[in-house]
Amino acid sequence: MLSLRITPYLAAISRTDLVSMGLLVVLVLVLFSPATYNVLTNGSSDYPVHIGVAEELADTGTITRPHFLFHVHVAAVYELFTGFSWMRVRHAALVTVLVYRVLFAIGIYTLLRSVMADMVRPATALLLVVLTLSLMIVTPITILTWAEERMHFGYDPINVYHNPTIELLRVFGLLTFLLSSHALLRSPAENHRGIWLMLALLIVLGTLTKPNYTLIALPLFGLVGAYRSYRNQPFDWAAFVMGLALPAALILAWQFNFHTDELGRGVAVSLFEVHRPHIIETPMSVLFGLVVYVLYFAAARRDRLLNLAWLSFFIALAYGYVFIEEGAEFARNFTQGGRLTLSFVFILSMRLLLVVYSGRMADWRQLVRDRRLMACAVVFSLHLISGFYWYYIHLTRDDFQRWWW
Repeated sequence: MLSLRITPYLAAISRTDLVSMGLLVVLVLVLFSPATYNVLTNGSSDYPVHIGVAEELADTGTITRPHFLFHVHVAAVYELFTGFSWMRVRHAALVTVLVYRVLFAIGIYTLLRSVMADMVRPATALLLVVLTLSLMIVTPITILTWAEERMHFGYDPINVYHNPTIELLRVFGLLTFLLSSHALLRSPAENHRGIWLMLALLIVLGTLTKPNYTLIALPLFGLVGAYRSYRNQPFDWAAFVMGLALPAALILAWQFNFHTDELGRGVAVSLFEVHRPHIIETPMSVLFGLVVYVLYFAAARRDRLLNLAWLSFFIALAYGYVFIEEGAEFARNFTQGGRLTLSFVFILSMRLLLVVYSGRMADWRQLVRDRRLMACAVVFSLHLISGFYWYYIHLTRDDFQRWWW
């Protein structure tokens, strides 16, 4: 069974890995800084609201939102560099977002690298850098709706630029997903009690950033735990309750009370009112992951992480299809778990391909003749082309929001 094998990799980091990750950090900063700044300074994005909240927090120390971790980060960065004449709160927001983009890139690289040999050649390490950046750019295949200037709503976006809190949640969500998948699905005797603290810390940080992944993780691992218990398979219920369920329930209860009392908003059930996919949009959102799973079914069905990622995505879709946020017109907060979990599906689908071909990567002629691999490459290229166009719009245009509808 494919499982998480990051610890041995970390113990055998080579000079090639360090150089590759250094190059990755530079490329992430060079690639995403201009687009992020263009969106950050545009009134059509979510940034102005969040920057305003961060400014208020920096000035008064008052928390005015139930998910405030991004604002705390921004206020802290602003205070740290407040002696510099050029520093503004928007610059602190840019620094915060870029730091978390770098952390997410390192997380993707580490996941992909964990299935390779202990020592990789420079060409292989460079391929991992390219794949990491590609996974941070891909979007649903939107080519069929470019003429309509529609690349966002209806689809399940994988990478977006207009929302800063999702940047933090991608890091905390990925870490929570990986640690939970590794620690919960085994006997309590195999876990140290410290796992409760690590899980609790991650779930608290993630929930205070944005509760979307917490709302997915609880039913996901609750269902997995129930299934494994029914099959007499190991599951650490104590770690689930103390590390995930209890801290999450406490914070979610506080956030819901804050949301309804302080902000005057509520939650209601309304099928497809917010997320209205057309017949092509959900398939075009998930096509790469779907093709990989079908063509490599024998390996995919044994990949625990990939299957958990797919289940996470289905739970996220249910939230987006069923629930709406009352009192906030056009709010699509319940759909944001989909973009988070779909990115996990894409990352782990790419990881599966590396597992299958890791021993044959030197023979590129054989790889080119592999029809299954070429089919996956063509589909991924369509996602990547759509992603580059999506990036280009956010880099060069102030009216990027017109391409959402």
